[in-house]
Amino acid sequence: LGLSHYDGKSFTLFKDGLSNPDIWTILEDKAGNIWVGTREMGLYLFDGKKFINYSEYKPN
Repeated sequence: LGLSHYDGKSFTLFKDGLSNPDIWTILEDKAGNIWVGTREMGLYLFDGKKFINYSEYKPN
């Protein structure tokens, strides 16, 4: 499991950095960033190559 991209000819599977590949929702923001919500591990930003998790609270 993970995030797949179809380019018209083949699929590419991205899962590097995705702790829980059980994706529930995907959103593209106005800047073109892809945000992925998972069932148990929260929110990720996909940078085109890997996932970055933004779910852990990090106080200043």
